[in-house]
Amino acid sequence: YKTIIQPHFDYRSSVLFFFNLNQMTQLQKLQNRAMRVILHCGRLTPIDFMLNSLSFLSVSQRIYYLTMIFIFKIVKGMAPEYLTENINYTHNVHCYPTTNNSNIYISKTHKKSTMNSVFFKGYDAFNNLPIIVRESSNNNFKRELRNYIFP
Repeated sequence: YKTIIQPHFDYRSSVLFFFNLNQMTQLQKLQNRAMRVILHCGRLTPIDFMLNSLSFLSVSQRIYYLTMIFIFKIVKGMAPEYLTENINYTHNVHCYPTTNNSNIYISKTHKKSTMNSVFFKGYDAFNNLPIIVRESSNNNFKRELRNYIFP
């Protein structure tokens, strides 16, 4: 599973981030089928039990996890320059202190295509992470994020 199936989810995580509930359910059913084969379980085995037994994240959790890592790399300057040069923070836009000073500034838009970009939804999701996760060091971010998603 981790060498053949999961890389397909991981490689396309920034695109899969925008899937609707029906499409995400179909992907989750594929993961459930694979977990049942790995664990030799029946159809009535609870999904949470299988996820915990294998220490897997669900499909939606895994996509969210990888997208947040991608945004973290952009924020910390570990991504290519063409991605990092356009990031803007709230404290750079407003000259007065706000409660969300450390958040990524998301400009207002009315275009549906812009609202469905990783730089709109992804930044918004990153801003909604707890501060302790967002501001953790490069070495601890993945661990803190995984603990936040999968306590």
